[in-house]
Amino acid sequence: EQIPFQEVMYKLKKALGTKNDLVLWPGDKNTTLEKVTVGCFPPGETLLVPIMGEDGDQWASVAEHAGFEVIRLGSEWGETIRGEDLELLLRNMNEKSVKGILLTAHETSTGVVVDVEPIAKKCREKGIACIVSAWDILGAIGLAMDDWNVDLLVTEVLEEVCLVSAGPKAWRCLQKIDDLKRSPGEQNRSKDQLSLRLLDSIGRILEVNLPKEYEKIKKTIRAGIQTMGLELLVKGDEIASPVFTTVRLPGGVDVDRVLDGIAEQGVGGVSRLKRKENQIIRVDHRECRNLELILSLCRALGIAVSNQGIPLQIQEGINRAQEVYYSE
Repeated sequence: EQIPFQEVMYKLKKALGTKNDLVLWPGDKNTTLEKVTVGCFPPGETLLVPIMGEDGDQWASVAEHAGFEVIRLGSEWGETIRGEDLELLLRNMNEKSVKGILLTAHETSTGVVVDVEPIAKKCREKGIACIVSAWDILGAIGLAMDDWNVDLLVTEVLEEVCLVSAGPKAWRCLQKIDDLKRSPGEQNRSKDQLSLRLLDSIGRILEVNLPKEYEKIKKTIRAGIQTMGLELLVKGDEIASPVFTTVRLPGGVDVDRVLDGIAEQGVGGVSRLKRKENQIIRVDHRECRNLELILSLCRALGIAVSNQGIPLQIQEGINRAQEVYYSE
């Protein structure tokens, strides 16, 4: 039985918190970011890009490659850009004309979540367009495009299938893009091909308790790792990603040996950041969806680090993780 495409769109709109039109684009992340950036702004304009990790830095590079003048607004890794940071920068820029901000709402490398609404409010006050990317977060946290009042939001629903929601002004700009000029017949065929895959994926994304589940996993992992004696890169729970936890390993620890040791214990989903500094590792919560897996992660990480002569309270961390899990 063919699933109505309208039902898919309704569920996606609900997940994004918007009544705006949506468009699905095949393609990878960087290609889609370039499309929406070029679609919304004429090349040569000045764009502001907050840098809170690798995602923001990559988007800035994509914009520069596309011919834009990019101003980077940086933060310490593990911290987030706030509305007052934007206000201060704009105040100090004199007559420099910024046409738009390219805002990463969920920095997947450092594991921070941005409070979008106050930044978008500052943009509206200054007449600056606000374009938001929200990768690896759909369904794990409440997105609220309409409440935020941003011009465009882009995320992904499947591998190589990106989702764009645009307000009226941004939508008119996007109409210039070739991918949106297909004939109705071509569009219908694409809808038929995507509907079954999308509905299955969206059904998982929109599970009723999924955001609560991710929040519980986040708090449990953070409590276990911190009690064990390791340093969390993101200090505040309120800005910590529900999908990724980042850990700063002690100086002198061989990170590759730690990762190898974790893998040898049969635990997956742990990787290292590519840039900034070599001592930061990232835990993917999607590989730790129950208490048993979380405890296995804590144990494997603790053993792999302590094997290099770093004293850790492994059992205390495991006990604390159990306490937090059952209290949530």
